[in-house]
Amino acid sequence: MVKDFLKRQGFHPAEPLAEQQTWLAWYQGRDKWHEYMIWNGRRNVGQVRDGMHMAKQVCQDWASLLFNERVEIVPEDEAFAKALAYVLDRNFFRHRANQLIELTFALGTGAFVEYLDFDGEVAIDYVRGDCIYPLAWDNGEITECAFASLRQDGDKQRYYVNIHALADNGTYVVSNHLIDKKGGTPVDLPDGVTPEVLTGSPLPRFQIITPNIVNNVDLDSPFGISVYANAISRLKKVDLIFDSGNNEFKLGRKRIIVPEHMTTRMTTDNMEIQVFDPNDVAFYALPVGDSTDQRPIDLTGQLRISEHSQGLQDALNYLSEGVGLGADRYEYRQGGAKTATEVVSEKSDLYQNLQRHELILEKALRDLCRVVAEMTGHNPDQAIAISFDDSIINDRSTDIEEAIRLTTAGLQSRQQAIMDLFGLTEEQAQAELAQILQEDMGGAGAELQETYGLE
Repeated sequence: MVKDFLKRQGFHPAEPLAEQQTWLAWYQGRDKWHEYMIWNGRRNVGQVRDGMHMAKQVCQDWASLLFNERVEIVPEDEAFAKALAYVLDRNFFRHRANQLIELTFALGTGAFVEYLDFDGEVAIDYVRGDCIYPLAWDNGEITECAFASLRQDGDKQRYYVNIHALADNGTYVVSNHLIDKKGGTPVDLPDGVTPEVLTGSPLPRFQIITPNIVNNVDLDSPFGISVYANAISRLKKVDLIFDSGNNEFKLGRKRIIVPEHMTTRMTTDNMEIQVFDPNDVAFYALPVGDSTDQRPIDLTGQLRISEHSQGLQDALNYLSEGVGLGADRYEYRQGGAKTATEVVSEKSDLYQNLQRHELILEKALRDLCRVVAEMTGHNPDQAIAISFDDSIINDRSTDIEEAIRLTTAGLQSRQQAIMDLFGLTEEQAQAELAQILQEDMGGAGAELQETYGLE
């Protein structure tokens, strides 16, 4: 319906990838593959496979690696730095951006969209892939785009459509539309919503993000692909083995065949009473006829616990490698997949893939800051420094041990060690070292401070 509306407006939106629905189903943990039939000799019995929801786990881990509390965005201008911090905090940016990246790695595409709200403040929308309609693109970069969202208006549902298009003079025009979900007909916009905004700027008020993976589903599509688009078979293997392991316990419960005549006994007054608890499912009464074997038979099989655990660990390794997280990201223990505690090197697949994904995210964040600067009356062309979390290749304990070794060997000053370990300036490190000397040596510390010129 949204596509038809855009076509009536004279646009030609890109065809969405059909595979996106499959990626969404796996992210939600309920793909149709999980439903299957088993023939029991008389009829087909419906079954549902248990799953580990690893598609969501993978996307969640990528979001945590790419955008966490250690990511820093530092503008050149201090005045704009304060304005930017206000805008980001007001829009819950660290929380919502992390969620958007998770959804982007699941669906292949996401977007930040900036606009002025009713109070004239800069607001940011976080749009997932199935709500994005590229209208024009050049060399893989989307230059014009529409964004749609379903909104409840009383007892009616309507689509809010936000179109960002380039005018003839090279500046962007943003138009807002509201269409009825049932008939697709335009309806009046809510009070306070401007039908058309002339930005007067060549900067698009949206930024598209995708995993930095070539779209091998459709080479000419402007959409990105899910981080697990080429690892669906590996997701299936994980859930197949996980479900098999669960069935091993379900079907391997204690089962004992008891001759029927042994399930009851007669009392002295000829009353028949049950020998076994009738609610106990471990025993199954069966007539044995004239069989000479009148003993209970234990049908309980041997559980293949170690085989399933090893098979599941191998499947998790294959999956982890297939989504770019390295071959040993997950460990199967305590009934689930846990993120392995590790420090990776700069040559590892995980670190190299992380840096590759950061390229697209860094550009989007920098472009977002430029738009916010322009919308708040600051210089959009100023330098914006963006630093990502590199702690994945840093081992804190190793760094401390190395600093102690170098200092003890006289190859590094204590002041330099303090600066490196805690990220302090030279003046801050001097003050910290003076405090350490004073605490360690009491009165003698004052003499050392004077000797070394420390205050």
